[in-house]
Amino acid sequence: MIPWVGGTSLLTRAGDQGLTQNLYCGLQEFEEMAFVLHLLRPQDWFMDVGANAGAYSVLAGGSCGASGVAVEPVPDTFARLSMQLRVNGLEGRVKTVNAGCSDREGHMWFSTARDCLNSVVDENFPGPKLSLPISTVDILAGEQTPRWMKIDVEGHDQWVLRGAKTVLARPELWALVIEVTRSGATTEILAEQGFIPCDYDPFGRRLTQGNWADVKDGNVIAVRDFDGVSRRLAEAKPFEVLGKRI
Repeated sequence: MIPWVGGTSLLTRAGDQGLTQNLYCGLQEFEEMAFVLHLLRPQDWFMDVGANAGAYSVLAGGSCGASGVAVEPVPDTFARLSMQLRVNGLEGRVKTVNAGCSDREGHMWFSTARDCLNSVVDENFPGPKLSLPISTVDILAGEQTPRWMKIDVEGHDQWVLRGAKTVLARPELWALVIEVTRSGATTEILAEQGFIPCDYDPFGRRLTQGNWADVKDGNVIAVRDFDGVSRRLAEAKPFEVLGKRI
């Protein structure tokens, strides 16, 4: 267990492909995670789709005090996510769902032995795999609307967005952090809903607009209410990360 941001802790182990980066770098994905720290408030609700072992959910629920739901399909990873929330006292604040997300309900095959890179596969995938339940963002959100949503689903992003049409259309959803893989389809959906790709400087609290045409595959901060989000970021309390205030 390592101490982390805002009084939280992370359970990690040698060989973790993701969590250990928070030990060495303070924040595994510095710009994106700092954006979340500065954006969310205790009254907000979030969705963490592809939560893995729970780093973003710990930030959002523990460091920021927001409530939300963390969605993770692979059983062993889901157990780690649940333990991560439990050691941080977040079980009552962050609901967990042991399922994947797509554009429909049902079942899909998932790899199970690739750590944070587990993904949707087909039935002919040669490695360890399981047929696991899937749902949609719209079904899981119900009447609630996230202020912020993370989508990290290793290549299945466009199908998750297709199952989130209602949530994406709600103006209360201000921003996403999404791992874009097939950038054309994913970015088209986000652009249609008025989202803009942005860069964030957490030390200067500066949000800068970009263009979807310039977006490459990888993590993207997508913002809809640029002015409102910029004010939120500027007004956020400071956090200490590896001895530095952001």
